[in-house]
Amino acid sequence: MRMTTHDIAQQLSQPTSKLLEWLYEQYAQRWYGTATTRWGLDADSAWDVIYKTLDTLLAKRTSLPTDPPAHFENYLFKVFINNLRQCLREQARRHETMRLVPMNRDSMAEPYTDADDPAELALSDQTYEQLLAAEETHTQPMLARLEAALAQLDETDQSLLLLKAQQFSYDEIAQMLSLENNQLKVRHFRAKQRLINLFNQTQP
Repeated sequence: MRMTTHDIAQQLSQPTSKLLEWLYEQYAQRWYGTATTRWGLDADSAWDVIYKTLDTLLAKRTSLPTDPPAHFENYLFKVFINNLRQCLREQARRHETMRLVPMNRDSMAEPYTDADDPAELALSDQTYEQLLAAEETHTQPMLARLEAALAQLDETDQSLLLLKAQQFSYDEIAQMLSLENNQLKVRHFRAKQRLINLFNQTQP
């Protein structure tokens, strides 16, 4: 059963220790699995990312978005991903490599076709569905292009892409975003195509 705005508000009004316990129970294992399985972090690094995420959320508890509930879920996921990316950057500096985190927004970047020429990178519909599982090497120019493209989508389309990338069903997404499900699949397709076009139009 998905949380309502009221449910989230009730949890956020708890004492800090209770809120921390709730956040941990709700999200820690999910984040741990994501960090270790999808992006290959070791256990210590994964828990470090999780604890930093929890600290950030506790510090911002009074300003966390709660309506609609999807915005709350999206915000938590983005805080986690930002900390995960920071951890990967630190590891990259140590190992002189860079792996771009395929998150909701960043997950839509296509792997290198020519590692020596970032300008040749492009996003296509054919590769889009495979990107979440990809663990290819990327660089900062691609991330900048992706951020620029996503910034041009409206908030609902961004949330739709994010939630679908996290394997939520269309029924669940419709409920979370307060949208009609009968056109949601079409809207997702159009948002995906627009993102692809905007990404490919963005100068590297």
